[in-house]
Amino acid sequence: GESYEAFAGFEALGFRVGDAVEIEGLTTFPEENGSYIIRGFGEHTTSDGTKLPTIIFDNDVFEKTGTDAGTVTIRRKVPNLTVVTESNNRLWGADGNTIFASALGDPTNFYTYDGLDTDSYAVAVASEGAFTSCCGFGNSVLFWKEDKLHKILGAYPSQYTMYEYNVPGVKRGSENSLVNVNEVIYYHGREGVYRYSGGSPELISENFGLRRFQEAAAGAEGDRYYISMQDVTSKEWGLWVYDILRGIWMQEDDSQSVDFAYNEGKLYFISGDGGLVCVNPNQSDETVSWSATMCRMDEVVHERKYYPKLNVRLDLPAGSTFVVEVSQDDGAFQQIGTFEGTTGKTVILPILLPRCDNFRIRMSGSGPVLIRSIVREYEVGSELF
Repeated sequence: GESYEAFAGFEALGFRVGDAVEIEGLTTFPEENGSYIIRGFGEHTTSDGTKLPTIIFDNDVFEKTGTDAGTVTIRRKVPNLTVVTESNNRLWGADGNTIFASALGDPTNFYTYDGLDTDSYAVAVASEGAFTSCCGFGNSVLFWKEDKLHKILGAYPSQYTMYEYNVPGVKRGSENSLVNVNEVIYYHGREGVYRYSGGSPELISENFGLRRFQEAAAGAEGDRYYISMQDVTSKEWGLWVYDILRGIWMQEDDSQSVDFAYNEGKLYFISGDGGLVCVNPNQSDETVSWSATMCRMDEVVHERKYYPKLNVRLDLPAGSTFVVEVSQDDGAFQQIGTFEGTTGKTVILPILLPRCDNFRIRMSGSGPVLIRSIVREYEVGSELF
């Protein structure tokens, strides 16, 4: 005949004392279907001597007793969380327009309501749109939509208070751009990259002008915020880094990143083709090519003018190169100087500029170069120039 493996008990299935479980499938006593909290485990001996594992609930929790003809299901429910974070030893997330917090120290229980400080927590919000990201921030938990911020303060469920703010939030598709750097939140929103330190988010990507991006993912290493984004118009990808101390944006390359991770002093990202890339490998002997384009230089004078000379003071170590290109009066860039390092000392390079009313500088090179200052000289010309 058939043989059946003995049932090892409910604890072997992962159930624990204190779990909130849902009982479903009762047909003889359908009114007893519902949510209950496990108080213990036991054993019941039938009339023929068979020992069956049992679950113990609160006394008198069931109005009726007996044998049910239905197929009974006992399960521990978990909401379908679309955004998830950990904060103060609880797992937080959102399912639809409801914010959930797990029981204290227990990420498997989201429906335990015993009137204790360790209970689960849930609150529904009425704001429009889907949640795009969430994160812990100090003693609060932040839930972001594209145009909303829901902030939850408090230490336990009976103390939790939620506040709603109409501020630029995390853009849909850019949920992986949210990073906490030294207790300041950086993220990508509809209009660009924002910085949040507890008040109103501050836009820090004005340097990108009218360009808009999507599908952003970011990570941080030290005081640098790395973000990979796709240009909405050109569909081109790029990896940029924001130097937090200096407030400077730099483009690293055209990499596409799916997500970032930090481990043992190294920042990694998964590229668009599935490869694993280290952002800051130990390659101190590597010769790096670089480029920097400056904004348009123009003086606030009504008369026509021209620039006879440009002085660049820089440290140019031996083996490094430095190239200067100039765009005059919004024209194409033209190379006007190439220099190679020989002594490694600070040098001053006088650069003669084409006759123009305004100009832009593009500097490039290879190897380490420290630009200490750029001084431009100009003279006012006649009306006829």
